[in-house]
Amino acid sequence: MDTFQVLYATDFLEVARSTRQRLNVYIPSLKIHLVSPAHQALTWLDARPFHVLLLEPSSSEEALSLLQTLRRQFPALPVIVLIEPASPQVVEAFLRASAYDCLPRKEVLPSRLASLLKHAGHYAQLLRQQRELNTCLDTNRLQIETLRQQLSSLIHDLRTPLSSIKLHLTLLQRGKEERREDYLATLRREVERLESLVQTALESAQPDPSASPAARQTCDINQVVQALVRDRQEMAHQRGLRFTWHLAPYLPPVTGNGPMIAQAIDNLIINALNYTPAGGEVAVYTMGHHLGEERWITITVSDTGLGIAPEEISHLFDRYYRGEAARQTGRPGSGLGLALSREIVEAHGGRIEVESQLGQGSSFTIWLPAIS
Repeated sequence: MDTFQVLYATDFLEVARSTRQRLNVYIPSLKIHLVSPAHQALTWLDARPFHVLLLEPSSSEEALSLLQTLRRQFPALPVIVLIEPASPQVVEAFLRASAYDCLPRKEVLPSRLASLLKHAGHYAQLLRQQRELNTCLDTNRLQIETLRQQLSSLIHDLRTPLSSIKLHLTLLQRGKEERREDYLATLRREVERLESLVQTALESAQPDPSASPAARQTCDINQVVQALVRDRQEMAHQRGLRFTWHLAPYLPPVTGNGPMIAQAIDNLIINALNYTPAGGEVAVYTMGHHLGEERWITITVSDTGLGIAPEEISHLFDRYYRGEAARQTGRPGSGLGLALSREIVEAHGGRIEVESQLGQGSSFTIWLPAIS
């Protein structure tokens, strides 16, 4: 066995020095640190780790009290108690208090004590290895859960452009011939969006995704919104909805990952289109704001849809949460869209606000810090 550290806390210092010499004859790898009086063990254990504590107070009452304190602060540390008298009742009391063992101070043989210390040292090492393994397991579970959430997010993000591609492929076959170039342009943008989503997923799997160049690009919000509303017009038309947009001119740019910001906005647009009945309206607005010395951009998506009950609003951005509107309409979904939008926006230093009245519609507003 490699060298291991033993703290020998005693009220009998001279006797303990002699005992230490004899113990080192049997196990040269023992590194025994003497401390006196015995209650000073707490101070030493706070300052550095030991494999085993050899405790030798002057009375069984003091030893039991000290052991109980040690168990609260150092529950995994093996403690061997040397005490007089070591009657069966006294030994039983110490074992109930989780002592590793309890021996008669004046009668124990150095060879037996050395063997017991060695076993206790092995036990301490096994406990330490078990804790390290448990820590590794917890880390692995967290990594697996993170990967599971990333996969769920990616599947959710891929669903919308894939649906749009499917729709526009159908339109290429059955739609108006004069709009063929429009359909092809939308298909190209959706394919680019898919490529961007996959690239973002690959970058997020790296040790430091924030270091990606895409995370530091300048982004024109009006251009992002224009591309999104063009690509969602046909979906709105298919569902019998009026789809409008109003873009404030001369907006300052923002810094961030453009495709991710687009995904956050697109999730809000898709939700509005999904939960607004035919004949309703969905509108997208951009605006600039000065709040003191700070400049902000807002993107608002409003609809005349089903609305949200007040008790549901606090849960809207929880992962996998689906409200009453989803149950009423039977729309497929994972309950990830709003959660992902909030995570993206907050990662860019912004926030999302929501206003809604049941039966009258909803309005979601993204706030993003602008470049001064």
